[in-house]
Order: sequence, then structure tokens, then C-alpha cells
Amino acid sequence: MLERVKEKLRKGEKIVFVAFGDSITEGYGVEEGWPEKLVKELKSKYPNSEIELINKGKAGDTIEESLCRFEADVLSYEPDLVTINFGINDAMNGVNLSDFEKQLKELIQTIKNKTNSDIIVISSEVLEDETADATARKYYDKLQKVSREEKVAFVDIHRIWQQKLRSGVDLSSLLIPGLDHPNEEGYKIFAKAISELF
Repeated sequence: MLERVKEKLRKGEKIVFVAFGDSITEGYGVEEGWPEKLVKELKSKYPNSEIELINKGKAGDTIEESLCRFEADVLSYEPDLVTINFGINDAMNGVNLSDFEKQLKELIQTIKNKTNSDIIVISSEVLEDETADATARKYYDKLQKVSREEKVAFVDIHRIWQQKLRSGVDLSSLLIPGLDHPNEEGYKIFAKAISELF
């Protein structure tokens, strides 16, 4: 998995990385979100690499809302790597789970059919409200299911955060107060976990 991108990174060939998602991808409320931190992680692993990051996270987007910008924001760049990160807004807006699953499949299959890109699907952080978090988890489980079916990489950030919390990390130390969005420390967990695929 991700062999095409890893080979390009090793050879120092330019890769175009499109991060597609909601405000968690956009990096809402921080100077540097996880896509920017991931590029730094990759550059430290592959010092000769040339990575062009195109961050197309958009605050408030559900996966359905993202479909109208998908051609312009992803396909038009002819990417080598695409990350897909949705779920929280879908959960909070009551998007039908089977629709969510269908739309995710559509995104992945279109990327496969129209580009040579490698794909990574990513879940998001633990939410402070336990009921909201349990609802979001149902959408993350769909991310995992579709990733397995489509044979693309999946990084379960939500479970990684849960492990951190079980080990004694305080959730509030990873979130922007009152926002339920990761702070810089929270985003470091994203970047580190995703970089381990490489």
C-alpha cells in the first residue's frame, strides 16, 4: 500500500498531495494542521523529497457537500496522494449512514478511475461530548469498512486518541477549549500516526 508514493519520495520526485476534508483537515483554529505537520514528518523521513501540499479542507463540510467541489479541489490537481477526512459534520447533521458509505465509495472509486493517486482515509479526534462521540464513531466505522473493501489505507485517529486517553492523557490537553477541534498537540498525533504508513 502507498508503494507508488513511497517510491517517488525515495527518488526525490515531486509528489502532489491533496488533503480533502472538513475543518479538521483545514486546520481550523491552529497555525499548522495535520497536513502541514505530515509534510514535515515525510520530509524528515525522505530528505530529498519534494512535496506540494494542497489543503482542501473546508469547515462545516459533509461528504455529500464536498462532492460539488471534488472535481476542482482534487481531480484537477492530478494528485499522487489524496487523504479523505470526513465524518464529524455528517454525524452532527444526521446524514444517513448508508448515504455516507455510498458517497465515500464514490469518491474513492472516482479517484482510482481518474488518477494514479494513492489514497488514505482518516477518522477524526475524540469529541468531549460522549453521545456525540459515539455517534461520530459509527461514521468512522463506515470509513474503515469502505477502506477495507476498496483496499485503500485507513488510519483510525479516533482509536489512537482513545488509546492516549486510556493511558492517562487528558482530552482537554489535545483540544482547543470550547471548540472540539484539535490543538497543535492533537494534530501532532494525526501527523505521526499517518506518517507511520510511510
